[in-house]
Amino acid sequence: MFQLPVPTVRREPIVSWRGSFNDEEISKIKDLVELQEFKEGSLGFQNNNHLDKKVRDSNVSFLKVDEHSRWLYEKISNLISRVKY
Repeated sequence: MFQLPVPTVRREPIVSWRGSFNDEEISKIKDLVELQEFKEGSLGFQNNNHLDKKVRDSNVSFLKVDEHSRWLYEKISNLISRVKY
């Protein structure tokens, strides 16, 4: 389980961070997409899910922490801890 470090300095409420990922990291993120299994996005909760493409027409996947994605979770956690107060 990842935990964000406790910030010691107050930060801005909205942040745009250019250059957070270099070209190699962006390539690795694209590779992660290829490993994912996508399903149609649905509406509702638990067993009441239904598809209504007029409202939502998307494919979704959840990136789980594993040997391929751990570096990304660590990187994002680090970035968040630098801007989150």
